[in-house]
Amino acid sequence: MVTTRQEDRDSLSETEKYKLQRDATETLNTKFQLTSITDSSNQLRVTYSLGMRVNDLRQKMIKYDMIDVFSKLITPNPADPNAPLQVEDLLIHYADIPLIKVKAHVRFLNYYGQVWDKQNLLWTQALLENSCESSLRDKVMEQTLGIDKREMGGPTFFAIMMKVIVSLSEEGMRAMIEKIRMMKIRDIQGENVEDAVGLLRVSIGRLSNMNKVPVNLIKQLTTIFQTTSVDRFNRLFENVESTIRLKVATFTADDLLDLAEGTYREYVECGTWNAIDKSTFINDNQGQSEGSTCWNCGAVGHRSSDCPQPKKSQTAPTGGKGKDGWKTIPPLVNEPVRHDNNGKTYFWCGHNKCKRWNLTHVTSKHKAGVGKYSQRPPVTPDVPRTHVSQAPESVVAPEYRDGPRVSFADSIRDAVGHIHGLS
Repeated sequence: MVTTRQEDRDSLSETEKYKLQRDATETLNTKFQLTSITDSSNQLRVTYSLGMRVNDLRQKMIKYDMIDVFSKLITPNPADPNAPLQVEDLLIHYADIPLIKVKAHVRFLNYYGQVWDKQNLLWTQALLENSCESSLRDKVMEQTLGIDKREMGGPTFFAIMMKVIVSLSEEGMRAMIEKIRMMKIRDIQGENVEDAVGLLRVSIGRLSNMNKVPVNLIKQLTTIFQTTSVDRFNRLFENVESTIRLKVATFTADDLLDLAEGTYREYVECGTWNAIDKSTFINDNQGQSEGSTCWNCGAVGHRSSDCPQPKKSQTAPTGGKGKDGWKTIPPLVNEPVRHDNNGKTYFWCGHNKCKRWNLTHVTSKHKAGVGKYSQRPPVTPDVPRTHVSQAPESVVAPEYRDGPRVSFADSIRDAVGHIHGLS
């Protein structure tokens, strides 16, 4: 929720405006830090941790209505300043957008932007400076020397910071690709597929930004999801692999990640996820080295038992009327949007149609027609529903790229029948 809309700031008293600015620029719970992307056991964890920090930054800027200067990166139109050539999201495409373009965007806002645009440029830079470890902040500030002050602001600072953090060499990218290729679900604490999917999404996104997505990624993902100790889950992806090979249906990387995450969640809800260890990497890092990522806050360099941040709760919030009254109580700003309660995993959806804890989705996954009283449609036990998303063509392996272009919705009966036949 937005605390105060940017256009309403001028109506605040000086005291209120000062407090708003102080809160908006206060450091994030976990700071950005220099990371070494090397061929180590923490390869995917470091990438995941950085992705979570960027997400934290986005949520903070949304809360204080500062996000526009990042999510609407303007390419000025020399012929008409009121009709920009292009608008992009810097938080997503930071690897592709050159610094000169970011500086032009900041200069444009300083000349033609509203009063609150100029405030947001200053406030977001202060937020980022406060949210960097000192060694990283010093390196970024070194690179800002000589930049025209009319081109400085949060977006410029962020673009430089991310280039310092993720200056991946060819060797580093090859190491990340190799870690994806060698990944096994049973090596993750509790065989938590949702956590594995989170690692994969962030890593694939990073490689996609660098145009380094492996051509055989689809084959790699189907192989990864056959490495659990739950035979039923493994068989599903064996059959999916056969379905792709026989060109019965076409899957993208996002389709497979959604299928794995949804199937795992349904198995857990039904009590049929009989993995060997029920712990999750988010809250338990026993046996890890001191250089591992903390699963409580996402930072690298300490164990979760030594984490200075408040511990993430694994129980659902209490309160409200009746035994289910807690389901309508939203999490606090720094609380997780996922909670375990009585053997079930609940997710908070803040969409106007939901605004409650549910078993199926978080706010970003809310779909039209889903409401607080809606029920999930019945699902075939061995073949959970799959949502086809629009992934770039490069994500589809060449051996599958020439398959019949029919939507999964149209071919679901044939695919399900074929998979059942194989089973």
